[in-house]
Amino acid sequence: MHSLFHTIFLIAFLGIEAYAQKATYIDYHNYVNKAEYYLYNHQKIGQAKQLYLKAFSIVPEPLPKDCYMLARCYAIEGEYDSAWIFLKKSSNTTIVFNMPSEIIWQDTFYFEQFLKIRPEVLYELKELDSMHLSIYNKATEHIKQFVDSCSKVDQANRNWFNEANPQTREEAMANESVLKEQDDILQRKLLTYIRLHGYPGILACGTDIITHVLVHLSAENYESIKDLLFMELEQGKIMPYEIGICVDRNEYIDKNVCGLVPSSKRCSETDWDAIIKRRLKYGCSIYFSNNMRNIIGKKDGWPWVGNLVEK
Repeated sequence: MHSLFHTIFLIAFLGIEAYAQKATYIDYHNYVNKAEYYLYNHQKIGQAKQLYLKAFSIVPEPLPKDCYMLARCYAIEGEYDSAWIFLKKSSNTTIVFNMPSEIIWQDTFYFEQFLKIRPEVLYELKELDSMHLSIYNKATEHIKQFVDSCSKVDQANRNWFNEANPQTREEAMANESVLKEQDDILQRKLLTYIRLHGYPGILACGTDIITHVLVHLSAENYESIKDLLFMELEQGKIMPYEIGICVDRNEYIDKNVCGLVPSSKRCSETDWDAIIKRRLKYGCSIYFSNNMRNIIGKKDGWPWVGNLVEK
């Protein structure tokens, strides 16, 4: 009970501090990324917990995945009341990539003792997941329909282009021109939607397939929307990796220069410091290269971890 009151007090206290600093979700992601690193690589539970609490205090609503991660911290330290609070918060949408009741039973390192002492939690989580999933699916149905329609058109355009088999240089150039025209139509449709309704990505509807369209933005369309996308990132409406893919493609890869990812073709060790700064600007992890999709599983570290970034 003492730890529960401590948690509530700490969140409230940090929230007052953060309000004055006017932090954004970019700051949130940078705190969370470091917390994940402490949790996975070093089992520094105390430090990870403080970073999660700090992150949660500076935004209106933490992401469900991160609530699950904080619940891990509390569960392994035997603070079961606090663990249960954040497990319930993690059962909110499918943004956690798996519903908590589907993964907690195999997440034994953190929750084995917790489930032995409070076995009823699994049943209660299943009920919560079912209720929230039903509400979430109804609330996001129209967004998913839009995203699915865009994805199908994009895939059809690329299938046509890949299967066209031009016989001459002129035919190949003509096909490229047609693809660019079709891409532009679809991209302008997406940009209009973003301006009216916000970015229809994983935080809005639980899927990130719209990035397949976003990554192919023309230079003109990218320039017209990049400031709004960054604002969406600051407000917690787009994930760092979603905007990172778009930024990397348009500002670096297409110009054949080193960007947000240490590509062996465009980057060397002398670029690492600049890459780290760019990734922090967008809230992308400077610790793990694959931290977005797997909660349970191996994490691959960036090559500079232990050198420019603490080990």
